[in-house]
Order: sequence, then structure tokens, then C-alpha cells
Amino acid sequence: MNERKFLKKINSKLNKDGDFTHLAVHDLLMENQMVVNSKKRNMLGKVFAKFRKTKSVEQIISDNFETIMNKTNGQQIELLCEMLIQNETVVPIIFDNFDTLLNRINNLDIDTYTVSSIFRMVVKIPNSEELIEENINAIIQKTSGENIFEVAQELKGISENIDDTLNEALEDQKLDVARYILDSGTRCNVTNYKKVNDVLLDEYSGKLLSLMNKVLQDEQVQMIDITELGRGSYSKVLQIGEKVLKVGAPREIGQIPKHPRILQPLLETNFMDSENQLFACIELSTKAEKLKEEDYQEDKLYELYQSLRDDGIIWTDAKFANVGKIDGKLVVIDRDFIYKEGNPNIIWQENTYAKSFEKRYLQEKSAVIVQEFMENQDNDRKIGQENIGISEKKEFKSR
Repeated sequence: MNERKFLKKINSKLNKDGDFTHLAVHDLLMENQMVVNSKKRNMLGKVFAKFRKTKSVEQIISDNFETIMNKTNGQQIELLCEMLIQNETVVPIIFDNFDTLLNRINNLDIDTYTVSSIFRMVVKIPNSEELIEENINAIIQKTSGENIFEVAQELKGISENIDDTLNEALEDQKLDVARYILDSGTRCNVTNYKKVNDVLLDEYSGKLLSLMNKVLQDEQVQMIDITELGRGSYSKVLQIGEKVLKVGAPREIGQIPKHPRILQPLLETNFMDSENQLFACIELSTKAEKLKEEDYQEDKLYELYQSLRDDGIIWTDAKFANVGKIDGKLVVIDRDFIYKEGNPNIIWQENTYAKSFEKRYLQEKSAVIVQEFMENQDNDRKIGQENIGISEKKEFKSR
């Protein structure tokens, strides 16, 4: 495909919304690869190529990089970046036009996770450290408040200078970061999510930030040291020093059973909306020790499940990812799916040990009940036989 045909594709009416630019780039790269493979097999093709005056694919993309970016919408920009980054011959073009890429990301209305995903791909490019170092100020300048936290998660650790620059940006936008964490945390539970109005977010972002500042001070760490551990079914999970902060969907405080094998929060509070309805839950707890290789044994996980079950607690998300160690014992560190026995709203999670453990537990319990029944039957039989013997002796003496 020559440049004229390529531009005709991406400037066509069919592509007015930028839905198909990445496909045109894909076709361009694939045709180029086919030509390259053909030349490797055909010496005449190599000779002919020397005299061809048409532009190379790399030159077409380089000369039209800004057009390609501007003709790609927010839904397809991630796919386009992935395609370009995976092509070794095109990567230098990204380096040369990185500012154009930043401008397009900044101008598009795309979600935070797409932005962080693009930077995650960029960081994996060989020798990208220098690229990030040279452009860190531009990256921060063109990254909105809600995106700066996630972008920092992808870029931190590359160099001390980058970390210092990112930390300064996070400090300057602390309230925006807290607002983003609160908003995104409440979105984790998609089923029960209700959009929170800006007034509430502004009000409670300050309260969340006060808590974060206190933990940062106590742990003697900086904003750049906050690490996102993941997103659970109900909350966004952050590590701050040796503490774990969970910000997420609402739950009634006290509804989760307390047990020595369940990690209990140091602090637990709910945020209420204008109608006195819960809209967010905040938990702060001590970070549990990570599991070691020898801890990843099904029987050890079952022993934890059994311990809870014996005390009337049902854990429907039983898997190693939700377990840590406190004082050498396995404990549940994710309390999202823990219920009191008899709860009518129990939700069993898929791809966990929970259902098989419950079946095993009930079978073992049934076996114990049967065993106890049989033992009682034997005892009753023995007592009956002893009573008969006593009666027979009395009858014999009376004769």
C-alpha cells in the first residue's frame, strides 16, 4: 500500500469518527511484512526495491504520525499504540514523535486505565528510560489530576529523578488524587454502583486526604510510595508503608464476622450521601506477611476455611490471592465475601476453592455425625445389654 492509498483510507468518510485508522495502519504493516518476506526469497525483488521511488512504510508512518493520531479516537488509541510499539521498525518513530502522542492522549476523552495501559506499554520498550526521563515534565504537564496517580504507578522506579518529579506532582495534586481514589474505589462494585455527585466527592475527598496524610506521616513515606495492590470486588486497595488502605463500595459496619483468622481493620468507616445512604467504605489495616512457597498447599487453605466454618462463618472467595500471614498463621486478608452462616444473600465466587471446600466440609461433618450416631448406638446397645444382664441376675436370685 502506498502513501496515497493509505491516506485515502484514513481520510475517508467511513473513518470520520476515527474507528478504523488502527486497521489501516495494521494493513500497512502487514503488507510491508509480506513484501519483506517476499524479498528475502526473491533476489530480483531485492534489486527492484533499490530502484523503487515509493516511500517505505516507516517513512509513511513517520511523515503522517500526527494525522494518524488525530484520526484515531479514544476507543482505538490503545490498540494503535500496542500495534506500533510491537513493531521494532516503528518504535523509533514513537520516540521521535512522543510529544504528539502525549498531546493526543491529553486531548482525548479516555478513561484513566487506558492512559496507564499506554504508559505501561511505553515503559516496556527497550531503552525507554531515557525517553521517559527527557519527557517526564511534559508527561506530568499533559496528565490530568485523575490520571496522575495511575501514570505514576507505571513510571515510578525508573530513576530517582523521575520519582522525585512524580512525587512533587502528586503532592501538588493531592486533593485531586484523593478524589480520584474515592471515585474509582466506589466504582469497583459495578452491580451496586451509583454515580456520586461532585459535591459529595469534594466533601469526602478532604476527609480521605486527611486520613492518607496521617498514614503517610506515621509510616514516614511519601505520595510516590503509595502502591496500588489491586482492585477487589468491592474496593481499591493501596499500600502505604506497612498499612493497607481500602476505599470502595459501601457495607454496613459490623456485618462481617470477627474472627482471629480474619484480618481485622484498624479503622473502618462509611461515608454517607445527602439522603443518609452509604456510598463508600474506608478500611485501614496492617499489611499481612506474604505467603511463602510452602504455604501454597490446598490442605493449608482448607484448614483456614474449616477454622472459619467451625465457627459459623462461610468464606465464598477461598483462594490464595486473598490470604496472608499474621504471627505465622494463614489469615483472610480480603473480607469481601465472608458471611455468617444462615445469611440468605450468600454469593459463591467462581474459580475459587470455596464450593469444593464447602462440599468437603459438609461431607466430613456428615461423617462425624454418622460416626457419633453409630457410637451412641453402640453405647446404647451395651447399656441395654448390661441392663438385661442385671435384670437376669436379679430374676435368678429371686428364684
